[in-house]
Amino acid sequence: MFKTIIIFCSILLLTACATAPSSAPKFSDVNMPVATDHKGVLVVFRKTTKPYLYNMQVEIDGMPTAELPNDTFSWIELSEGKHDVTIDWPFLSGMPSTSFPVSIVSGETQYIELSSDVSVSIGVSVGSGGSSTSVGSAAGSNRGLSLSKAEAVKALTQCCQYVGLLTE
Repeated sequence: MFKTIIIFCSILLLTACATAPSSAPKFSDVNMPVATDHKGVLVVFRKTTKPYLYNMQVEIDGMPTAELPNDTFSWIELSEGKHDVTIDWPFLSGMPSTSFPVSIVSGETQYIELSSDVSVSIGVSVGSGGSSTSVGSAAGSNRGLSLSKAEAVKALTQCCQYVGLLTE
């Protein structure tokens, strides 16, 4: 009975979702900043992606920048050059951190779709004495995919609400 309760609670937690506040503006209602001769704009967004329960934490050059629930986006103005983007998760998510470089060009806007995946292996044993279930292991991965403006605007219009930077 105890194992059944644990499995039920685990499934319940996995189906809960981190979501944007209901007051967050949709992509089509936000005035995006214009990249200048001295700065570029980096737009990061997360469509619905696992682990659903947790906010995706984004750091740029080691500084906490944004926390993205499912179906959200944010942007940051950056100086020209290489910057390090890190996707991080709360400890309880079991997800690893992932970093990747992004090259920013002054006067341009770059769009990065951030996504992740997590898989859990579950074993079920059936014998003459009944059955038992055990969680074997979990594995996760993160990605950052650079999109063209047209691809990004289409995706952002369909999914996303704005969340501010952590420094705002």
